[in-house]
Amino acid sequence: MGNSGSSQSSKARKERKGECGGGGGGSSKKPKEHVTVIARSAGRLWAQMTPEQRKKYIDLANAEKKRREEQRRKRKSRRRY
Repeated sequence: MGNSGSSQSSKARKERKGECGGGGGGSSKKPKEHVTVIARSAGRLWAQMTPEQRKKYIDLANAEKKRREEQRRKRKSRRRY
């Protein structure tokens, strides 16, 4: 009886691990390369881009900055009440 309970829980753990992408062949959000390698590569790509190509990403960054500022203002205004 004690054995079947432990095998079921280990089986359930393996299933949960697979569902979350925690390992074992699933795609993970954690990169395989070190962050400095990725940053260097991104920097090289950025340096090779023309100003027209960069504009797309600069515009996206500015839009995100504006969105975060608005969220911050909303949070601050809620705190006052």
